[in-house]
Amino acid sequence: MRKVIWRNRNHMQINTGHKGFDRQCECLGTGNVWGTCQFSNYIRSYNETECNGFINLPGHLQKWDLDRFKDIPSHVRRGVEELTAQTGGILYEIRHFGIRQPYSGKQKIVHGYVLTARHDSAIPYRHLKTWMVRNGVKSNQIMAVVREYVSEEK
Repeated sequence: MRKVIWRNRNHMQINTGHKGFDRQCECLGTGNVWGTCQFSNYIRSYNETECNGFINLPGHLQKWDLDRFKDIPSHVRRGVEELTAQTGGILYEIRHFGIRQPYSGKQKIVHGYVLTARHDSAIPYRHLKTWMVRNGVKSNQIMAVVREYVSEEK
């Protein structure tokens, strides 16, 4: 896993080849992160039913965790549900924001998703799967670099 090197107090040094993403990327990290270029959250397994002393139906907590990802494509959601059926994992949405024309608002541009899971204490963030949402050279470069910061390869 690649270590973060700081460019200044507010931004990490990153070079994906996509100027907009690199400029907006404050920091990539593991675990639950809500940032400009990364939104990640722990996804509980289907069979995990207890939370804060309350017992829920199987799948309820997993659904709640996945619902934090508002724009997740259905094929990615199904894949995450399959891969986290027995053990939980961390799902990362990799994105940046672009100016949407002719509107003055910012447009969220999602490049892809990465799912990691705890393998053992030696490999705490094992890479399980990557889903590409945008097909392009720059998106592929972004996802390849980001994977190095959030996971260990199998």
